[in-house]
Amino acid sequence: MFDTVPRMEWRRGWTYYLRWERGYEQGGVRSRTVQTPQQLRAVVEWAGRNDRIEKCSYELTWEQHGDLVDVCPAGHSLLAPSASHTWRRQLQVRLVKCAACPGHYVQQCPTCEVWVFDPSRRHGCGPDR
Repeated sequence: MFDTVPRMEWRRGWTYYLRWERGYEQGGVRSRTVQTPQQLRAVVEWAGRNDRIEKCSYELTWEQHGDLVDVCPAGHSLLAPSASHTWRRQLQVRLVKCAACPGHYVQQCPTCEVWVFDPSRRHGCGPDR
């Protein structure tokens, strides 16, 4: 009932922010994203040793990789007619929050009316509470 062909996935990363001291040529806040805990640890340790860094902070971030599914499991196109331009077809997608992951893009096939989740729902996925 809720099948999909997975083409999109969420990847975890960490965005760190370095606030440089005033008067330094690279003054202000710089940010970058790293993919592994080892990379984040290296940045935090480097910032701790650098006298020109006033503050180092980071946060968990999720990035979308891949393309959204554009066909349902039966092979029908998920492109639906536009309400304002009948000759134009478009994806009607919405992002729903999830308790176990960053969320799922949900579309309904205009032909067979099957709901398609991208990325597919896994064990533990459900409504965000």
